[in-house]
Amino acid sequence: RTWLQDNGYALIDETMVFDDNHYYEVLVAEPGVTEFTAQQLKFGPFNLARRPEVWQTRWQQEADRIHTIMTKLAAAEKTATPAYHAYQAARDHILEVLA
Repeated sequence: RTWLQDNGYALIDETMVFDDNHYYEVLVAEPGVTEFTAQQLKFGPFNLARRPEVWQTRWQQEADRIHTIMTKLAAAEKTATPAYHAYQAARDHILEVLA
């Protein structure tokens, strides 16, 4: 999405698919101008609007993965580190979008 935005393409559709244990984002673009917010760049403007099940599953899995990392950092008494706070902010952002 960043590349599209920076190189004169407008995103006209997108979806996410799960195949062979991998998630893929399919983007459809045409020449044009698009301005995305940071949230749209990360999650996709069409996916944010449509909220397909596969997209929700992928981001819930990412939130769970980050939670596992945070749990390990907490067990190592590293909750005051910048890394822990960055993970916490990323997880909170994902959960906010999924809510």
